[in-house]
Amino acid sequence: MRYCLRHKAGFLALVNDVNGLIRDSNRLVQLNKICIKYDLTLIYPEKLSYDSGWLAGFFDADGSVTINTTNGQLAINIAQKTAELLQPLVEVYGGSVYINRSGPSFKWYITKREDILNMIEYFKKHPARSEKKNRLHLIPKCYELKDLKAHKAVPGTCLEKSWRYFISKWLKYED
Repeated sequence: MRYCLRHKAGFLALVNDVNGLIRDSNRLVQLNKICIKYDLTLIYPEKLSYDSGWLAGFFDADGSVTINTTNGQLAINIAQKTAELLQPLVEVYGGSVYINRSGPSFKWYITKREDILNMIEYFKKHPARSEKKNRLHLIPKCYELKDLKAHKAVPGTCLEKSWRYFISKWLKYED
């Protein structure tokens, strides 16, 4: 999506609103050029903290929530062309960064139950706005069913039907 703003006062207000919040180095270079042109001071972003709402928007743009339907393994991840924006996530939210085999990119990835549940608490404070929020809301139910071993239940049992119903709800929301 592209937004055109041709009103100078509105443009400068927008620049001042985002100044200090941009973390991507390429966008910082672009913002710096604008700051130089309009005699503004570029403000670097503060170090990422757990309570920063920035991650929610970043996740909405480039993140996903996945499940291995066979073993019930959950994962929250965010993909980027470079690891630069992902590395601070490891320090603050846990997980790890690895090179994505399916494409020329990097992924921040969390699979530990504790890390994922911490992310659920984070998203309660800073909600996702995209459809991805639907899968985030299903995560506690997934863990509840996994604790009951529903993903390993005998076919035809109520527990196995509960797992299939859960998976059908999960798949309803594309990532």
